[in-house]
Amino acid sequence: MGSATERVESTDDIGPLGSRVVIRPLDPGKMTESGLIEIPLSAQEDRRLAEVIAVGPGAISPYTGMLIEPRVKVGWLVLTVMHRGVDLHHGDDDRLKIIDESDCMCRVLRKGEAW
Repeated sequence: MGSATERVESTDDIGPLGSRVVIRPLDPGKMTESGLIEIPLSAQEDRRLAEVIAVGPGAISPYTGMLIEPRVKVGWLVLTVMHRGVDLHHGDDDRLKIIDESDCMCRVLRKGEAW
């Protein structure tokens, strides 16, 4: 299944549904000076560091019918699975992607940031 592409004008126009998350992939090489963990080249082939831009309201549990709130927050840096999701063109920034929250594998703390 290939990726679809959409275009929006502002991040204020983005409201992911369900457990979806909008991310902006980052170049990990540029981030190491600010104290981030450097990701080995072998791991960069199937994972990517990204900033969370927008988060949906969460998923509905098929067992209880209750809302399962998302764990990720806007502004977090996360390590995500590559080649998943939908490309989202945003003005001149063609790097946005819509992924499922489950494709966020872990949070990466910025220097001085606490859990």
